[in-house]
Amino acid sequence: MAKRQRIGSIGLIVGMGLVAKFFIDTTVQLYNPFLTIYAAGIGISAVTMGQLVSLRNIMGLASPLLGTAADKIGYRPVMRIGLLLTGIGMLILATGGSMPALIVGMVVCGLGQAGYTPNIQAYLSSMLPYEKRSRYLGIIEYSWAMAGVLGLSFMGLLIEWFNWRVPLFVLGGGLLVSAAAFR
Repeated sequence: MAKRQRIGSIGLIVGMGLVAKFFIDTTVQLYNPFLTIYAAGIGISAVTMGQLVSLRNIMGLASPLLGTAADKIGYRPVMRIGLLLTGIGMLILATGGSMPALIVGMVVCGLGQAGYTPNIQAYLSSMLPYEKRSRYLGIIEYSWAMAGVLGLSFMGLLIEWFNWRVPLFVLGGGLLVSAAAFR
């Protein structure tokens, strides 16, 4: 009975992790096809927008520090903080128009992404028997493909139907809900 309950809880965590990582991965990939749309919407050049995305990406260098924090306070709190930061960063990007706001939004997003992705993998690895880790970590990584196919398609429709800000609000809200789910 205990083994069945453990498998059920792992399934729930994998499901929640997959959904949360889908939102994270969609935010990571969002600017690949839509960089010029976001640059035009914000009122900056595509080069400047690319530099902002690079600033977000360089925040991944904080992953070892966030891993150390997870070793001290636990994986789930750091994962929740990562989801919260990414969600807040997306909302800052959706509402902010000034360059300082854009910089803060991208930095906060990047730190959040660096806090979530490695720690969901470490968290699952710590819970799973060795012979099942690859399968469940592989399932979590479905999120990257789903984000590229489903997430970006939906974000493109939202841009077409509404405007460039709506996907940022949708992703930010989804990330905040995901953070609450990990409580």
